Parts: sequence; structure tokens; C-alpha cells
Amino acid sequence: MKKILLSISMLLLAGNARTQERFADCAGALILCDQSDLIVKKLGGRGNELAEVGYTSCSGRLDERNSIWIKWQVGKAGAIGFEIEPLDPTDDLDFIVWRLDDDIRTCSRKYELRCMATGEDIGSTTEASRPCRGRMGLTAGRADTQEGDGCGADHDNFLAAIDAGVGENYILYVNNYTSDKGFKLRWSGDAGFVAPAELTLPATDDTRLSGAVWFSARSEADALRTDWAAAAISKAFVGKVAGARVANAFAGCMPDKGVPADTGAAPAFELGQPYPNPTAANAGLTLEAPYDAVVRADLFDLFGRLVYTQEYIAERGIQILPLSTEQLRSGMYVIHLRAGESRFTRKLIVTSK
Repeated sequence: MKKILLSISMLLLAGNARTQERFADCAGALILCDQSDLIVKKLGGRGNELAEVGYTSCSGRLDERNSIWIKWQVGKAGAIGFEIEPLDPTDDLDFIVWRLDDDIRTCSRKYELRCMATGEDIGSTTEASRPCRGRMGLTAGRADTQEGDGCGADHDNFLAAIDAGVGENYILYVNNYTSDKGFKLRWSGDAGFVAPAELTLPATDDTRLSGAVWFSARSEADALRTDWAAAAISKAFVGKVAGARVANAFAGCMPDKGVPADTGAAPAFELGQPYPNPTAANAGLTLEAPYDAVVRADLFDLFGRLVYTQEYIAERGIQILPLSTEQLRSGMYVIHLRAGESRFTRKLIVTSK
């Protein structure tokens, strides 16, 4: 338990020292080779090509802020759907899907297929905009191909799935207008992805592990996973794509995409007490993780009502899990935290702001 008592300041300094790849330009997109679910832990900014989104059907010229570009090639014809869930449920995410009629290493010949710009209804209440935040994506049973700015009766955050043919290339652009926090992406539909024929995959020694992108293999039983905390995750491999206009970063195209979670040495997680406690602002929990995993925290009031849920991507080692209490009323709350097979209960007192 000695390690878990390290100071918060030392942990924060160590975290800030890490560098992460960005994937914030189309030329440096993350290229997928299958439909494993993925988590983008943190978005790295708006990239260098600020005008590459261009004009869109849903919001004119979109303002790129905290973005990621994702590409894939279809190996099995069928429907493509997905669900994007922001890690912070209050964040406002938008997305665009293009078909790319060219080599997957390029970006110039892209044609918009779907455009989602729903979000805050300027001048309205927060409650009125709430239905247009949170989960969004493409799904079967929808006919619309775009939803514009704001939040109205015709906005439901989901557009029609795409019917894709073998060999076609696609681009997904996701932008967070609220913060640099990431999202979870779950695929659906009966289409299949393959390693693009244009890519020459580098040797494993020429790759590194991604600091921002994590994969969790999808099975038929949990095609739309709702409990990420029950599954092990692994960092994606990242390499370089030859023959592109710039040095392209990619992930998910290695023969062995990840190293299984190391659960043998120290299978139990360790959790400290909330600090500060009581708190008038936010609090943190010190977690020591024996392997990489998704961790889920649920806060309940004294009446047993769920008032706050947050999922974290915990890396092996010690980290601080932030708890946002700004929207909570004064009083006592019970924290239920789940990490792998470990379960914890902690109490937190929120005082007047």
C-alpha cells in the first residue's frame, strides 16, 4: 500500500510528461482493420489542417476543435452502423462520415454521406438541450442522413446506417466542441473490415503502443456493449504508413493488436479514500491497477438514487480518478466503484459551494 500514498502532485506531473499521438488530421488518421470496439481516451487538439473538413450539409463550415479521424476499408459487403458515447455525458460531440474514392492513404476525394451537428440549443435551457447530447451514431431503421445545429423535435442523434460494398474506403471524423475528453465507439451491422491492400504493415519493432487509443475485441454476444468495465482492454499498436503525403499514423493493423491484460501478478485493484472529503468542489480517488481496464464509478444519494456515473480508462499502476461534484447538492453520497473483479464502496460528503 505504500505506493498508493504517493502525492497527487507527483502523479499529475508524471501524467503531464507523457506524450500522445494526435490523429487530428485526415492525413494522420487512425486506420482500422477490423470492427473491434475502441476507446479514445483523450483527444489531442485540432491538428494542422484546419480547413480540411470544409462545408457540410448539417452545419455549413464546421469549426474543428478537439478531433480524431478514423479510416477503414470494407472486406465484406453489408450495413455499417456505430454508436459513439462521450466519456463525459455532458460533452457535445459531432461527427461526419465520408466515402473515400481513392487510396486510403489520401484524403482529397472524399464525399459526405452522413453529417451530425446536434447539440446545445443556443438561448435555450440546459434541460432542453439534454436529448441532443450523449450517445449518437448510425443505426438501422433511420432514413435521415443529416441533423443540423441545435436541438429540436426532429433531432434524435442517430442517422441511417450505410450500405457498403467490398473494397470501399470510409472516413469517420469525430469532433468534441466542449472539451478534449474522448469517447467510446461500438460498431454494428453485418459489414466487415479488412487490412487495406494499400498498406505495407511495419515490423512489430517499428511500432509503439498508443497512449490515446484502446481496443476491446467485440463478440457476437456483446455487439453493443453496455458494460465496458466487465471487459479487459489493451492499448493499440501504432506505426507509420508508407507512401502517404505525410507520415501517417495508424492503429489496429498489426497481426497481434494487443497484449492480453496481465492479471497474474497482482489481480486485485486497490482504492484509496476520496480526497478532499468533505469537498465543496471536485474530489479524486487514488486507484492502483494491476492491469489495464475500464473502471466504473456510480454515485448514489442517501435515497439510493443514481445521481452520477463515470467510466475511466485505468492504466496499470497508480492514477487519480477525478470525481465531478459541481452538479451535486450538499449532502452525503455513496460511491460504488467496479474495477475488473474488484468492488469498492466509499462515502463522500459534498458541502455548500
